[in-house]
Amino acid sequence: MRIKYKSCRNCLLEMKIADGILYVYYKAGLKLTLEISKEIVQERLEFLNGEVYPMIVFYEDSVSMDKASRDFFASDEGMQGITAAAFIKTTAFSRMLVGFILGMHSLKIDARAFTDLNEAVKWLKSVVLKFDKSDRRDQKMTV
Repeated sequence: MRIKYKSCRNCLLEMKIADGILYVYYKAGLKLTLEISKEIVQERLEFLNGEVYPMIVFYEDSVSMDKASRDFFASDEGMQGITAAAFIKTTAFSRMLVGFILGMHSLKIDARAFTDLNEAVKWLKSVVLKFDKSDRRDQKMTV
């Protein structure tokens, strides 16, 4: 198993790639604004170095984001480098937040919320099988 790991410069999140999946861990207490969200996507693109991956996102209940951030993350620009997304939710508030985001935005990638990491990994691997190599080559990334 190859693992690539980076703790970002801004200490807002940590990222690692393991078994072909990008894992993103948001720091507790993070308040996402549009400016911070754009910085996070830029760091993700630099970390991915032109590759695309399915992603699992972990976040604490104390992570919050404004409407502009939610809209940005749901946009083509905010989804660059991502083929599918699984959100790990552990509390009632996080389940409500993820449900709201997924329900309010029409994402161009497959996205689901999970309470179990193993189920999320299993689902992402099934989605990756549908994402053939020609689609992967056609996805454009900017850094």
